[in-house]
Amino acid sequence: MLLEQQVHIYSHEGRLEGLYTIASDTLHIYPASDGAAIRLNRANAADLAAQLSAEVMALEASLETLSPEQRAVSRLRMAQLFKREGQVAVASVDSVIESGAHDSILGIACKSYSLHSSGAEVGEACFAPADAVPHGAALAGMLALMHDLYNALQEAAPAYVSWVLPTQLLSSLKPELGIPLRLSIVDDNGTPISAWRITNLEDASVRPLVVDGYKKG
Repeated sequence: MLLEQQVHIYSHEGRLEGLYTIASDTLHIYPASDGAAIRLNRANAADLAAQLSAEVMALEASLETLSPEQRAVSRLRMAQLFKREGQVAVASVDSVIESGAHDSILGIACKSYSLHSSGAEVGEACFAPADAVPHGAALAGMLALMHDLYNALQEAAPAYVSWVLPTQLLSSLKPELGIPLRLSIVDDNGTPISAWRITNLEDASVRPLVVDGYKKG
């Protein structure tokens, strides 16, 4: 849900999963179970990256204590857990090329681009200026934060990022191009493997949610 100063992210069941606020430029992630929200912003990106990097190094060190046979089995299990068995690890989107095509999604005009990784086309997207989307400044701010956090984590903890995060999807959120109204990543056969698409825009006037020890309205 897009508000003037915030973006609210809900699960299919209607549970609040995330809250981005322009003023603090912070994304709060709420766990499914009871527990403190995770705060993500540029100020704590380095600390988070260091923490994840340390976890990966500790995991790698623990593998070195195993026999070669046990180490192979453990690595296979991790690959199945983080990359999902049968999927191949993918690289980041490193360039975009304007296709010259234009589209309109929910009445908003956008420009089409092809997405490339190491010279190979891996997907497509249609970007619109932030001011063309109702309350687009808040959404643009959240996507720019996600993109920058991904870059920081990729640089500091690449092993962790390649295991856990949807690499191509996050690296293709090019803030300089605006807001992706649709974005699709495909495999070698052209089959979509991950996607982002705005399917509904809801304008609401509600009292903003406040976090960090304050009651949510």
